[in-house]
Amino acid sequence: MPTHYSHFFIKTSILFLITAVFSVVIVTPFTQYPFVFGKVIFFRTAVELALVFFLIGLASGFRPNFQILKSPLVAAVTFFVFIFSLSGFLGYDWQTSFWSNFVRGEGIFQIWHYYIFFILLVLLFLDDKSWRNILIGAIAAGFLSLVFGLPEYFSTYQIDSRFKGAIGNPAFTATYLIFCLFYITYLYPKINNKIAKILLLIAAFIFLTAIIIGGTRGVFLGLAIGPIIFIALISPIKKIIGPIGLIGLISLIILFYWQPIRIFQISFQQQTLQTRFWTWQSALKGWSERPILGWGPENFSEVFSKYFNSRHYLGPDKYSEVWFDRAHNVFIDYLVETGLLGLISYLGIWTAYYFTLYKTSKTYKSYRSYSLFLIFPIIYLVQASLLFETLPAYINLFLFLALANFYFIRSINNINLINPISSIRIINLIGL
Repeated sequence: MPTHYSHFFIKTSILFLITAVFSVVIVTPFTQYPFVFGKVIFFRTAVELALVFFLIGLASGFRPNFQILKSPLVAAVTFFVFIFSLSGFLGYDWQTSFWSNFVRGEGIFQIWHYYIFFILLVLLFLDDKSWRNILIGAIAAGFLSLVFGLPEYFSTYQIDSRFKGAIGNPAFTATYLIFCLFYITYLYPKINNKIAKILLLIAAFIFLTAIIIGGTRGVFLGLAIGPIIFIALISPIKKIIGPIGLIGLISLIILFYWQPIRIFQISFQQQTLQTRFWTWQSALKGWSERPILGWGPENFSEVFSKYFNSRHYLGPDKYSEVWFDRAHNVFIDYLVETGLLGLISYLGIWTAYYFTLYKTSKTYKSYRSYSLFLIFPIIYLVQASLLFETLPAYINLFLFLALANFYFIRSINNINLINPISSIRIINLIGL
């Protein structure tokens, strides 16, 4: 039987899970990598404390609904983490794969923390109020990361006009903010407080402005392609707009890759894209050497060095980007570092996601919510094809997948959801 003490421990565990999303705000200027080290330590500490209090709650009599863990999406995420870990232990350098380094802070040890974060969210966040709390927390963290990044932005504006925020990289900031835009769109109709709705709209405007100032073209591309696919394939008026949408999508892809034409200041001739293509070529050569489980997480730099393309070096009178520890394409990254099995397991997450979403198509109560869950992964994966996943993206990715799992189970109603914390009367942290 749950006791007063078990209720306290579970509420504390939930509080630490909400606290974990604020790791993106942390900057430690006294460390060598101020935008990475503090965030990683803060997130790990929050998740570990959440797990400790969850286990103490279990020992005190708390009983969550473990049936939820049988969902296809949870199974797919679990398989991905297993293959990710296996590839690291059997890869080129298992210690680097496990511990990573101060530059990135990723690796097996970190992915385990993301997984624990995901599982605890799945088990403990089983009503709209709980999800509203943590999503508002994620939005607030995004806003604070922008505010804390303003002094650095104005001090270096003449050097670099791209807005980085407290996350420290304009591309990573933009990726985080597209998640925030999704959370705002998801929450808006669920909130009755007019002031709260106005605040959400203001936040959305600020986030969109920051994305534009950041100038991350992969995010622009995702925001462009996602709606086109949605209109072309899913919209109720797809019979009219569908062909136009598909033509628009094909045209956009051609414009993006065709040499003479530029879109959003992107062209095949640009140095940033050229280095990406050269890096992808080296990556595929490395993958052919270890095709099944890859080189192991965090070992991409070994592949890049071994199959270095001399075209990266542009000469003594030009800036040359001659070192990469990521392929800047999430699919190629997983292919090289975790092999074909790793890429399949990653794609398996999205296969399970859309398979389950399809099952909800006959039972959803809100076409708007269904559309959101349909279109957002497209936006995310398009931008990820020109970038890679870091802590701000990983936190939101696992947060999003846990939210999707909640949405799917409730929509399909194939599992009798009993909120284990409904009798606890957990404090409404936001008061909305």
